[in-house]
Amino acid sequence: MGFEIGDIKGPKELGKYLKNVREDSHVSMEQIQKETKIRGKYIAAIEKGDFSAIPGGDVYIRGFLRLYADAVGLDSETMIECYKKIRGEPEEEELSLLPLTDSAKYDNSRIKSSYKKMGVAIFAAVFILFAILSIRAFKMKNTLQKPDPPITQNLPVEEIKKTPIEDPIPVVEDKEVMVEVTEDSRAKTVYIIDADFIEVTLTITDNRCWIYVSKDGTMDFEGTLSAGETKTWKAEKNIDIRIGNPAVINLVINGKDLGNLKGPARNFIFERRT
Repeated sequence: MGFEIGDIKGPKELGKYLKNVREDSHVSMEQIQKETKIRGKYIAAIEKGDFSAIPGGDVYIRGFLRLYADAVGLDSETMIECYKKIRGEPEEEELSLLPLTDSAKYDNSRIKSSYKKMGVAIFAAVFILFAILSIRAFKMKNTLQKPDPPITQNLPVEEIKKTPIEDPIPVVEDKEVMVEVTEDSRAKTVYIIDADFIEVTLTITDNRCWIYVSKDGTMDFEGTLSAGETKTWKAEKNIDIRIGNPAVINLVINGKDLGNLKGPARNFIFERRT
């Protein structure tokens, strides 16, 4: 193989190491392209250590490295750690990585602010719950004090007909969740949901797909899902999801099945209408 992973000091050595592993494993570039859906020129760039040739920046580089490593039988997390090491990144940076558009970037102050808002939301929820319980207790008390209805057993038929009966309880139908697409471009697709919360379910229908999820301003998930896997995220205000292969994703929003997605890799943004 020439050298071990511990000898890797730069991107060119990382690319050479990956190429050697692929050749030793008798895996062709065409096989990797077919399995990972990575274009051949980007596979060649990885093996040359020319990561600047890969569009989408650091997010796509890491995603491609994970897929390549899996395809040739390497541990993807070890490859990512090696890549971070040659870039001189501290380990904590992985937690703060947000591969979203400029409008969706969050810094540390934004995260701290979200915790404060969460505390306010919890206090408000407790207050509302207390109010609801108080109203129910008041109504129950009035019901217990309500006089018995008049006895009509021995009344003439005419009097029974005049005896008022209680109004029937109105049936309240569930309000249908309204989902509106306000933007659909090669960069992002934006959904606006009329509901008290947002719930997004993704199901992988074929092959596999890399995704990155941030909800209410906080990173929640990053990884590759395989065919048949299903993931659900629920948030109060917004969910931002970067999807590497939308064509294999079935999307359900608040129970509404929107079918399989289309188009290139991009950000899918779900916001609750306020």
